[in-house]
Amino acid sequence: MVVGNQLNGIQYQLNGSQLNATVLGGAGLIMFILRRRVRPFVTMPTGECKLVILVRTDLNMTKGKAAAQCCHAVLETYKQATRNYPEMVQRWEDLGQPKITLKVESDAELGELVSKARKAGLAAQAIRDAGRTQLIPGTRTVAAIGPGPAKMIDIITGHLKLY
Repeated sequence: MVVGNQLNGIQYQLNGSQLNATVLGGAGLIMFILRRRVRPFVTMPTGECKLVILVRTDLNMTKGKAAAQCCHAVLETYKQATRNYPEMVQRWEDLGQPKITLKVESDAELGELVSKARKAGLAAQAIRDAGRTQLIPGTRTVAAIGPGPAKMIDIITGHLKLY
């Protein structure tokens, strides 16, 4: 319970990214260093969480190429979310790591969805191909959004069809 500058019997003062706290009752001084910034959505999630993978269908990638690109996207977004939203990642893992793969029709659509996700405060990452096999170097192939609240992700991607 927060009362003024007191939370569950701990007096606190917030200065930038540091939280200096004094435990009341003579227990002494405790320094807490917060290494993450405040995010737009609740950091202690309780609802459904998921991660979506967006695959460009206009590139006609082989199944193997698409699978490899999806793996890159999931790993990059997972690392981003682990750094910035650890509680959300934990909730997603506790729920069995739900992942949904969806179709996008163009590079423009992929970029727009990633931009909307980032503006909403979600972890999102698009992947650009190295160009060693099937595609021109730098081609944006896939993206991943999340893990994050399913309702927020659905607002952005709910109109897309399953891949």
